[in-house]
Amino acid sequence: MRQSTRVYIAAAVVAMLAACQPADVKQDKSSADSGKQAKDASTQRYKMTPHQSSFGAQLTTQVPPTYPAALASQNLGPQEVRAKVVVDGEGRVSDVLDFFPKSTDANHAEFFAAVREAALKWQYTPMTVVEQQDTSGGGLREVSRTNKPFSLDYLFRFDVKDSQPTVSTKAVTP
Repeated sequence: MRQSTRVYIAAAVVAMLAACQPADVKQDKSSADSGKQAKDASTQRYKMTPHQSSFGAQLTTQVPPTYPAALASQNLGPQEVRAKVVVDGEGRVSDVLDFFPKSTDANHAEFFAAVREAALKWQYTPMTVVEQQDTSGGGLREVSRTNKPFSLDYLFRFDVKDSQPTVSTKAVTP
């Protein structure tokens, strides 16, 4: 493989990983400041070297949130919840963080609870980071392969259309 091709591939991998954040930020679940921690974690990025690449981090099981039954008949209009889904090195969701835990909306906590309950059931392929090293022949050889935790941000939109509760989910960039 030519040097220019390797550089191009490395640049493409770095660009793809720009949306992945490390999940090694520990959170005290009793903390009243979890929104701040969610925002702080979203500013951190994996810093890939030119000899690193990754694969995986793909959603394989997605249980949709359920519109809270007690709120469905209240004609609330669209409600949005932004959350960070934290995934461990094996692809299991280990936490779901609320970006706006101090929302003044009286129903926000109930909508976030629905998001959290569903997202904790999601499953991803592990994100694997591969470290490579130059060989004397001008090629690359694999040095290590490690599964890493990561996190992704999502926007959940709860609405009632034609008297039917609906929920949509969209991945968003931080």
